[in-house]
Amino acid sequence: MFETLKSIFSDRRMQVLLVIVLVSILHIYLSGVKFGIDFAGGTRIPIVLERSVNNAEMDMVVNVLKERLSKFGLKEVKVKSLGDRDLYVEVSGSDTESIAEVERLIATQGVFQAVVDGKVAISGDELIKKSIYTVPFDRVSGNADYEVAFTITPEAGPKFANAVLGKADYPLYMYLDRPSKSMIVLTREEMLTYAGGASPEQALEAIDNATRLDDYPEQHLKVVLADDFANMLAANATIPVSGPGSRVQSPESRVSRPETQDSRPQSIATNNATTNTTVSSSGLRVSSNGTENPKLETRNSVATTTTATTALSGYSRIITSERTKSQIEEVAATYNYSNFTVVNDTDITPYYSTDASGSIRNVDKWAAAGLLSAPILNPGVTKGTPG
Repeated sequence: MFETLKSIFSDRRMQVLLVIVLVSILHIYLSGVKFGIDFAGGTRIPIVLERSVNNAEMDMVVNVLKERLSKFGLKEVKVKSLGDRDLYVEVSGSDTESIAEVERLIATQGVFQAVVDGKVAISGDELIKKSIYTVPFDRVSGNADYEVAFTITPEAGPKFANAVLGKADYPLYMYLDRPSKSMIVLTREEMLTYAGGASPEQALEAIDNATRLDDYPEQHLKVVLADDFANMLAANATIPVSGPGSRVQSPESRVSRPETQDSRPQSIATNNATTNTTVSSSGLRVSSNGTENPKLETRNSVATTTTATTALSGYSRIITSERTKSQIEEVAATYNYSNFTVVNDTDITPYYSTDASGSIRNVDKWAAAGLLSAPILNPGVTKGTPG
């Protein structure tokens, strides 16, 4: 018996098979078995489209649904198509709140906005139903180009013409369910994943251009790098986390004096040389408290804490990835803030359109921000004539 087993396991193929079996057992032990809803329980929500669609259109519907659901933090949700008209959404587990939220999102029409250079050119109710379609590749010059055609209502014509006037070759940022009064926090690595060889400054500028909404500052979408977020809170709100007029920036770039009843000079304790220089030039006194985290030395600590809390409470949620949340949630909790929407790594990462030299032209797609695409405006529609 022993000789027989020895002979079997001396075979190279058997050794490889044994290793595979052991690795599989270890994986199951560490992560558990993933059962479908037939075994683990869950809810399957059927959806029937109002008309039959081709494969490309069905893929678009599935992807839009996935992005809508994941953007609201619903990660354990699957969307699958069945034929040319039917699809269904699977919600694992028995969380009634998640099921109700999925049903609400499916039943509610998404909020569409098309933005050019910070101005809303088209809203969802200004599009004529079923008028949006992509132009086939053989009708567009160049191998990598594509076009999107749509028809707007006559009443919306002047608004669109005014918004795009003189904006030939500008991107038209097409948003669905663009987060309102929200903050996106991502790491530098997440921001640059698909930036090619572009610099962080180019990526920040592209994000700033894509997320501007000059017409509705109260609906601002703030984007912050994770390191900057931590530094802002550590400075006890002497550096604003955000604001309707504040864009993507480094914490050293803006410093504001806390609102106190005492107009005498305040003091910031910090070990950061760059911040020291910036703060000193703003007329504030800098001192070192010998600690790792800087704090504001002021006679009115209540006013300071209120300023920090207000800066965060102005946002309905912080959209971030799981790994970035783990970096910032502790310091956010210091100010009693815990309203996070966690999206997957793919959704938190912006996709860029680049030119031949590798420089970023614009953000082309960003699920976390609700950005579906950013087609370039044809010069023919930017001459100021409705129609």
